[in-house]
Amino acid sequence: AGGNKDADTAATAEDSAAERAALAEYGAELEKELERFCEAAAGVSVVHVKISFSEGFRRRFVKDENGKPVTVGSGSCARALEEGTVPPAVSGVGIVCRRGNDPEVQKTLTELISTSLGIPSNRVFVTGR
Repeated sequence: AGGNKDADTAATAEDSAAERAALAEYGAELEKELERFCEAAAGVSVVHVKISFSEGFRRRFVKDENGKPVTVGSGSCARALEEGTVPPAVSGVGIVCRRGNDPEVQKTLTELISTSLGIPSNRVFVTGR
């Protein structure tokens, strides 16, 4: 039984490392996309964006008519049928850019990011270089 526990622990550690890597990759892609978005919309340059997430990816499972997860397999091999994953929710955005101390630029970028990500404006901070 000890061997199985060790294998389960190793699999969990691998899953956790893979999830962290996927989150880091997703965050980097989103940051680059927002940097280009800010440059295009506000006419600022040398934009750096940092995003924070409230949680990681969430798995969504298929449910039956009673709202219970549908499983495949039986006994100890039973597992819930996964429908897909939900991307992590952005909890905050920091933006550093040229002209970022200009109040008009701050207002424009804050509204742009707040609206596009669906987060409150107090979760967006813009400053200059």
